[in-house]
Amino acid sequence: MMPEKNRLLIDAIEMGNTPLVKRLLAEGADPNARKKVTLVCDVRIGRRPLGKVKVKSSKLFGDVYEDRFENIVEQKTDTILGETALAVAIFSGRMDIIHILLDAGADPNMPVEWQNANTVPAWSPARWNDTRWVRTYTAESPLLLAVGRCIKVTDFDGESSAWAALAEKGKLRVNKMGGEVRLLNPEAWTQAYRECELFPRIDIVEALLRRGAKVTKDICEAARRAEDTRVLELLQPRALDLGLDTSPARGSIGVARRIQDVRSSPSMPPAPLPAHTAPPAEPTPGHGDMALSRLLVDQMRQNEELRKEIRNLHMLSAERAAHTAALEHRANQLQERNGDLERELGLTKRILAEQISRMHMQAAATPQDGSRPRDVKRLMQVVSGYVPKEQDEIQLDLGQTVFVNWEYEDGWGAGLNTTTGESGLFPMSCVATPSTTIGNLGVPVVIGDRSVSNNGGLTPPPPYIPPLSSPSQQTFIPTNDLFAAVMAMQAAAEAKGTQGTERMSPTRSHSGKEELARMGLLPMDVRGQGQGSE
Repeated sequence: MMPEKNRLLIDAIEMGNTPLVKRLLAEGADPNARKKVTLVCDVRIGRRPLGKVKVKSSKLFGDVYEDRFENIVEQKTDTILGETALAVAIFSGRMDIIHILLDAGADPNMPVEWQNANTVPAWSPARWNDTRWVRTYTAESPLLLAVGRCIKVTDFDGESSAWAALAEKGKLRVNKMGGEVRLLNPEAWTQAYRECELFPRIDIVEALLRRGAKVTKDICEAARRAEDTRVLELLQPRALDLGLDTSPARGSIGVARRIQDVRSSPSMPPAPLPAHTAPPAEPTPGHGDMALSRLLVDQMRQNEELRKEIRNLHMLSAERAAHTAALEHRANQLQERNGDLERELGLTKRILAEQISRMHMQAAATPQDGSRPRDVKRLMQVVSGYVPKEQDEIQLDLGQTVFVNWEYEDGWGAGLNTTTGESGLFPMSCVATPSTTIGNLGVPVVIGDRSVSNNGGLTPPPPYIPPLSSPSQQTFIPTNDLFAAVMAMQAAAEAKGTQGTERMSPTRSHSGKEELARMGLLPMDVRGQGQGSE
């Protein structure tokens, strides 16, 4: 039952469960209990043949076979003792648990020793026998752990380990957490142990000294190497009682020596002086050197803070540089896009200039005499049907409405059949204004030949386009939506006030175009053309 309580005690210390630590100690757990570490590995002790296996087929050279084997594995186990309960509490930094252990009888002078398991992908008998525990950490007492320096590390062969340099600075590798640790074929160091870093703890040093911890030469040496000179000041009275030199090291770390070793014996005669004069002896360091040591420690801390600040500035500079690079990349993209837009704008300007030039050439080629088609821009009604004979002509049925755009001298017109939506040429004798439609419906008409209106194409000849210098005289060619709007407005106007053969007055026609211009269906340039078009 006691081993189980000892295991639970280590677990409670590592978890920081103070009440459980007290209860287990009260129930008989050993305050000097140690952690148990068990290493379980599959060791290859041989192999058995499995026969030949074809690994390659070849018609020219024949099939290739290889011998295959199976490893014979034996599972081996080894259990050792690790860190003490007091050492685990020091690793955790729990001052309350350290006091509880010391009150329960924990030995402040008990040596602390633990080992690290080896981590390899495959185990052979020789490796298991020689190197299953690859290194050993040793501290002569918990007081050395409290100082946090000069813990010894040796390899499996007893020689000083390469990890000793880190251990002298308090950087250790301790066993994994738990009162009983079981390691099964560990291949990485994280599967076998964990890292721990120690710092000088004044409160733990004081507690251990009050409970009878012994000050030794190694502990004084560790205190001399610690950054905190207060540790050395605490150890100084005990060290002087033992005849040890506790002055801080100057330059390289010195070795503590007994004071009686440097005293001269009164029974020995004085030695004769040599012929040359010896250099004066260096004075023994005193309080001035302690003050200098504190100053050096403070300077080292300031330097470390400056290094951290420099690292932060480097990181900030790298972030700013990355942000600047991103902005430059975005600027380059925008510049390229701007160039593309400028090229598109130039191309659009050239196309527009070519279209304007072509329109002027067409306007210049249009005769300016009476052969030019007359601008009508009026909604008329079909009084006689017509069947088209050419591809550029449209069909007319009795009763349909047509928006007449142009009228040629040969009696033909161009416009839009608002009923069918077709646009093209048709005889003007087949249409009439709504005021003259009565009496003309169904009357036979005479259709003349196309002479002027015959353009030889599918579309009527282009209208006359005045020069761009007089935009107020430009002619607007309505769209289909405009035709429908004009048709609706004329029908409404005639329903309100037109009688007999009376045509729409210039004033009414002018106001209707202004209304269309206000609706966005007619440019403002044609507001003044109502009377002229009539």
